[in-house]
Amino acid sequence: KLRFTGDSAEAYRAFDNGKSWQGTDKNKARLVRRSPKVKTLLRRDGGNCFYCREPLGDDITVEHLVCRAHGGPNHISNLVLAHGQCNHAAGHLSAAEKVAIRDHAPGLRKCS
Repeated sequence: KLRFTGDSAEAYRAFDNGKSWQGTDKNKARLVRRSPKVKTLLRRDGGNCFYCREPLGDDITVEHLVCRAHGGPNHISNLVLAHGQCNHAAGHLSAAEKVAIRDHAPGLRKCS
């Protein structure tokens, strides 16, 4: 029997469920986690995804609540941490819509 592990398991689950999947660069993920901005956000918000509230692993991104396309600032007050897939799923929604996603996913990973 074929067994998938790590990123390949995640990719297969996405494929099997008809969802998109984007791989992560492990070296980039380590660098992102070490950045001063990410360290500040981890201290402020904890180590869970803003959207699904699941623990952040290697797939960590910095998300703008008011997206840059809508004029949102690149300031710490406008930033949260999210899984890459959750961030991608939120796209260019308004801040209110992003908060609504979070409020409807208490501890459940609905973004991926």
